[in-house]
Amino acid sequence: MVKGDKVIWIVVLMLIMISMITISGSTSLLAIQNKCTRLDIIWKQGLITLAGLGLIFLCYVIPNSKTFEWLSRGGFIFSLILLIALDSHFTISRDFRAVEFNGVYRAILIKGFQVHVFEIVKVAMVMYIAWACKAIRQGKLTTLKFFAHLKFGKQAKEPLRCLDTEWGRVIYYIFIPILLITGLILPGGNSSTIFILGIMIITAFVGEIDPRKIAVLAVTGIALLGIAFCIYKLTDGAVFKRIGTMIERVSEKPKIEEIIQMKENGLEGTTAYKKKMIKVQQPYSAKIAIHEGGLFRKGVGGSTQKYVVPVMYGDFIYCYILEETGLLGGILIILLYLSLIARGVKVVKNCHDLFAQTSVAGLIILITSQAFMHIAINLDMGPLTGQTLPLVSQGSSAFLCFCVAFGIVLSMSKMSWEEISEEERQADMARGRMSVEQVEEAAEGAEDEKNA
Repeated sequence: MVKGDKVIWIVVLMLIMISMITISGSTSLLAIQNKCTRLDIIWKQGLITLAGLGLIFLCYVIPNSKTFEWLSRGGFIFSLILLIALDSHFTISRDFRAVEFNGVYRAILIKGFQVHVFEIVKVAMVMYIAWACKAIRQGKLTTLKFFAHLKFGKQAKEPLRCLDTEWGRVIYYIFIPILLITGLILPGGNSSTIFILGIMIITAFVGEIDPRKIAVLAVTGIALLGIAFCIYKLTDGAVFKRIGTMIERVSEKPKIEEIIQMKENGLEGTTAYKKKMIKVQQPYSAKIAIHEGGLFRKGVGGSTQKYVVPVMYGDFIYCYILEETGLLGGILIILLYLSLIARGVKVVKNCHDLFAQTSVAGLIILITSQAFMHIAINLDMGPLTGQTLPLVSQGSSAFLCFCVAFGIVLSMSKMSWEEISEEERQADMARGRMSVEQVEEAAEGAEDEKNA
């Protein structure tokens, strides 16, 4: 019998099913580029899907939240190591090195498998903050107390005693880890930095950290981004190059009329024309896909823009769904993520443990925020960020990380369901009503007497 929130199970399975269908149809251009068949891509994605389902089940069968707590306390250190390795551009061997994409390092290659570090950091830091919030609330801060009560000098002074205060605990376990992670993500992408910083701050707020301290953290994070922008300007774009990319996407987005004018003036073969064309190709092709999809016009397999948009199967998978299934398919996707929010709220209410509540809320916010950001960008309601649609877009490490997130949510929902069932059983016994086990025992006794 499957325990926990069955609606979340349905959402997960439906998203995975939609993913396999969309990836099988949207990867025609990828197959041409990689000189393989779509069947090869589908087979590979099928193996990743099986691995993802295995991770979901592995998380689901964990019997209590203590295991997740123990693992989560290392989330910050694990993220820190990965990001330092990434920012150092390390190369140990050809099969084990940091990988560059569009001039920045975002992934680590391990034996042909690309691990997108930011995807791991998203989940790991949500879980770490959930652990830190509970540890601060319960006072289980062994490491902090060790440093706070270290004595120096002949008079045995404790100069770090200020750490063992309310502010000190929040700074040590929340502020410093969040700001360090934010600073290390910044060289790899502005949108990822802002998004992950926002998710971490919201998770800390959900974890019942004082709102005034959260406000200070938010202001500090914004100040950190401002300092990065100043460094970018002072170095003429030599440092934090991705800030320049963000500025171009926001303020220097070329219009289709400019492309047409350049073509009419005979500038079609120039470098300037090609650069402008590259910038408008994906968003405008995505708009064409949405327009041609209509209410339900093309049907599955009828997409034409999949041959135009290079990453239709990833960054623009929602446009592909709209093109092939129309508005009805797009609404279905939105309803699935909205259902996830609704059921996530119910799971959080049923959890009696602060760590469980914070981790479930943080993961649900992470998944749905990224989903609606992806949808908004596909609808041209914001600059391109490269955020995939959770559990739907083609991918490997991102898909697996979201499977872990869903697995944790499902496991927590199972634990909360078991707690509620036990409470109901105890309440029934207190009111003099028999529990299910007692009813079964009575039925067995009656059957034995009848046979005798």
